[in-house]
Amino acid sequence: TKEAWRAPWQMFTYMFLHSRFSPFHLLFNMFAVWMFGVPFERQYGTKRFLQLYFISGALTGLILSFFINAIGASAAVFALLVSFAYFWPNARVLVMFVVPMKAKTMVLIFAGFELLLTINSVPGDNVAHSGHVLGALIGFIYLQYVFKRYSIFNSFFQKMNNRVEQVSSRMKEKKQAEVINKEQWTRDK
Repeated sequence: TKEAWRAPWQMFTYMFLHSRFSPFHLLFNMFAVWMFGVPFERQYGTKRFLQLYFISGALTGLILSFFINAIGASAAVFALLVSFAYFWPNARVLVMFVVPMKAKTMVLIFAGFELLLTINSVPGDNVAHSGHVLGALIGFIYLQYVFKRYSIFNSFFQKMNNRVEQVSSRMKEKKQAEVINKEQWTRDK
């Protein structure tokens, strides 16, 4: 919206606000920052932690500002969830302190659930589920850009590269054959 451009700092400051009507959401966010952010920060440093947190939160805030008003740290928290599953995919996590699950499974379920809630919004639901999904996606893109751990689309690009090389080598062979044919033709005359 046009109001977002009048106060551009809001794409950062919205992460430090939260609804007074959902204190458990805030507590869950802070618990998730501690649970999933601490291992990432210990392994990769405070600088990378803050980059992941603020880049994913700020870009999500910027994108959401065109569509809705949102507050809260959930986008950045989802980026931290993704980072945990990215580096420790098989780590066991107790979801809701009860259900044991691998980190990668938990993140896929949470993100899928948030995507469903984004598509099929429930009347009266004041949670920006699209912010959760965007935070997870931007967090993953950041991690891929910085750490390049997974070769997403690598086989596709490898096949394309192989095809280009095949076509290129055929073209070279064809040109060489034409040159040879021209040389033979000029010698014969």
